[in-house]
This record gives sequence, structure tokens and C-alpha cells, in this order.
Amino acid sequence: MTTKSPEQVLADFQAEFGPKDGQIIAHLTWKVSDLADQWRMFLYLFCGLQERLDALNEASSKTTHRLQHLLWDSALLTVRRLTDREKFRGDENLSIEHLARIAKDRGVDLSNALRETKVACQGSRAYAAKFLAHLDLDHAMGSAEAAVTRVQTTKAIKEIVRFVRLFHQKVRETDIRLVPVPLGGDERQFLLRVHQGNQAEVAG
Repeated sequence: MTTKSPEQVLADFQAEFGPKDGQIIAHLTWKVSDLADQWRMFLYLFCGLQERLDALNEASSKTTHRLQHLLWDSALLTVRRLTDREKFRGDENLSIEHLARIAKDRGVDLSNALRETKVACQGSRAYAAKFLAHLDLDHAMGSAEAAVTRVQTTKAIKEIVRFVRLFHQKVRETDIRLVPVPLGGDERQFLLRVHQGNQAEVAG
């Protein structure tokens, strides 16, 4: 099987959809794939077997805590950005709303699917708006509350992935993989080396 370079993939999209829309589709597809990969990493490291978390905490509980929050916050911000309005105050955003517009131009109605995706992302968007994109004073001072759960974030990301896949299925008649298969078990190798370092520290 031949794997195309990013430049070749971009050229294919632009040949099919034009220079601007082709670039939008390519970058949205890559961004959503990267988000899915990032969240897979988060779930593997912090929401799987207790032994994994124990190994990380043994190496450095402070770094582990910081890494956990950085990965989650990054995912939440990406969810918010991808589900922003297509245009806001005259500026265009790299939003999945573009895909609904492009699909409509091709005679495919994805408005209901887009609405469902945005509903699934409401909790994640609200948290990102209050605590990450901005630091809302009432929330920062503790006089108002906003919370988001791992389940909510997982659902939001799955819905975004589902919507983008649906675009490719309905508009391009192509089913694409948006959750990359890690080569060489990156997270497993990382944890193994952390564990080996912990063991060497104890033995030394």
C-alpha cells in the first residue's frame, strides 16, 4: 500500500474542491486526527490500568499531574476551536462548520449532524471558555462553577470525529481513519522506559 505525503493529500483535496476549500478540508481532517490521537494518549496514560499511573507518579507526581492537565486542557481548547462559528466578526475560523457548508454546496445536508455534534460539545466548550480561552473572574474566584468530565470530553471528541468521517463518507464517498494506529506502541514504550528508570533508581 502506497502512503501519500501530506503535500500529495493536500493537492488531491484542492484538485477536488478548489484551492481554498481543499486546504480547509485537509487541515480540518489533520487537526481532528491529531485531536483523536492526543486523546487516545491521554486515556492510555491516565485512565487505564492503575499500574500505568503508579509508574508515572513514582517517577514524578508533580510532572504527571501537570502533564495530565496539559493534555486535557489542550484537547478541550481544540474541541472549542473546531466547533467555533465559521465566521466571527469578519474573521474566518478553522471550524467544522466549513464542512457543512462545503457539503451543502455538493447537495449533501449535514446540518442535523453538525447540530448533534455541537450539542455533544457544549459542556467541553463551556469549560474551555471559562477556564482556558479566557479566565472568567467569577469562576476564577470561586463564586461560579463550571465543570467538565472525562466522559463529556470523550463524547465530544468522538462526535467531532464522527462528523468529519461522515463528511468524507457522504461527500467524497470515502471512509477514512481518523484515529491513528500508533507505530511501535509509543505510549507503551514511554511507560516501559519510565518503569525501567524507576526500577534502576530503586536498585541503585
